[in-house]
Amino acid sequence: MRLHVQVHPTTEYANRVLHKPYGKLECYYILGVRGGQEPYIRLGFQHAPTKAEWKRIVAEQDKAAMDACFEKIPVAVGDVWYIPGGMPHAIGEGITMLEIMEPSDLVIRCEFEREGIVVPPAARFMGKDLDFALDIFDYTAYSKQDIMNKCRIQPRIVEKEPDFVNTCLVGTELTNCFTVNKLQIWQKVNIKHEHKFTLGVVCEGKCLITTATESITLERGDSFAIATAVSDYCVEPLAGNVTLVQVMPGEDMKVKR
Repeated sequence: MRLHVQVHPTTEYANRVLHKPYGKLECYYILGVRGGQEPYIRLGFQHAPTKAEWKRIVAEQDKAAMDACFEKIPVAVGDVWYIPGGMPHAIGEGITMLEIMEPSDLVIRCEFEREGIVVPPAARFMGKDLDFALDIFDYTAYSKQDIMNKCRIQPRIVEKEPDFVNTCLVGTELTNCFTVNKLQIWQKVNIKHEHKFTLGVVCEGKCLITTATESITLERGDSFAIATAVSDYCVEPLAGNVTLVQVMPGEDMKVKR
């Protein structure tokens, strides 16, 4: 099913109004699409309502009017998308993705029920009311091409060797909270870790990961963590090529006040 339309505050808004250290910038990495689907997301208003119009639409749960505010933004396997705070969004049907976000759960939910899944009142507006929530939205009208230009990230190769390729999916120019890279590995290789706590997901293949003190076998769909104390580790493919997506803390994870 398509997920509920929602929005998250920007970090600036979270700092200034909510007195929270982080908003909720998100990034999507598209891993797969169910057969027969035309994958899409909703992102930003293509046919922007006024604040008063949007208040009525949300309050009355006018689904037809809400749907008319959006066009489908097409996505494809391998795409990386940036979801800024303030932009209403929803994930379309049939998509498998990794979702990486700022460390908060701040969310405004615009649809209260979809296909039997009901959002209770306390979870709709962060415990506040609709009038408060309306100030979080970006009411700019963005064309589909505007969104493609603004929010689709172009991955860049940062290291290429005969045995592996390291591609930056999300870099420090977008957010100070996290970075995301993709390692494609064909032969046994030693990876320099640089003492950064890492969360990873095996997106393709099967491998053995070995540090100075431990070895673990992982396969597609498994997640793992590498401790800050690790200086380097070895990845050995066991069945075909291996793709790992890794998330690491950004340079500035200090609490903002």
